[in-house]
Amino acid sequence: MVDKVQGGDHLLKPLKWYKSLRSAKGRHEAQAFIVEGRKAIEQIIKHNPKGLLELIVRNDKKEEYHHFPSAHIIGDRQFQAVATSKSPQGIIAVMALPQNYMDNVLPPKSGSRILMLESIQDPGNVGTLIRTAAALDFSGIILSPDCADPFSPKAIQSAAGATFSLWLRKHSEYPQMMKTLQKEGFSLIAADINGSEKLTDPGIRKQVLLLGNEGQGLSDTMLTMADEILTIPFNKNAVESLNVAIAGALCMYHLR
Repeated sequence: MVDKVQGGDHLLKPLKWYKSLRSAKGRHEAQAFIVEGRKAIEQIIKHNPKGLLELIVRNDKKEEYHHFPSAHIIGDRQFQAVATSKSPQGIIAVMALPQNYMDNVLPPKSGSRILMLESIQDPGNVGTLIRTAAALDFSGIILSPDCADPFSPKAIQSAAGATFSLWLRKHSEYPQMMKTLQKEGFSLIAADINGSEKLTDPGIRKQVLLLGNEGQGLSDTMLTMADEILTIPFNKNAVESLNVAIAGALCMYHLR
């Protein structure tokens, strides 16, 4: 954790380093990402205090945020250059990426309810699904490699500080991870418009909910692997489909 700086306009690292955290490549190379906003930062530090690399506070907000861990106080000009939001609240946390995020090995204690996201493109949807999964007691999320980055500014904002409330894995071998979970007694439950409105076995205790791309849905590979295919009944005369974050929330609540 950094030592407190009483003022000044100089960042601890070159400005281009902070700006690089706006891209997935830059975050991967730096092994870091940015969180903005008081509530999100409080929540994310609560769940992963050791992951805090740096706390940056705008000079005019230093009294308001005096209770936070040691902070680097900088002027408005430098702060605006680092911030990614249009109306920053005057506080930014630089967090370390989880060490095992890119692994294809599941945690030793993976929990009993897991979410799998395949090819979801909108970072807002990814962040909202992370937040909902955490709220509904899902323990972890597996993402295909072409999913939107859960550590992008939009995803972090949508997750509202819940990103470290569960474990995350993003790897090209996600189908093999599904097979491993099946061997461990998990049932793969795919959400698809052509599925059933009820599970054949409503007493399933170990579940993996599979959600697919906003436009195309799940791949044939995932649908074939699924033990159950679940759909949400809705008025198809009124709307063609449901947003994946909404559909995911309804399915997660149903399974819970």
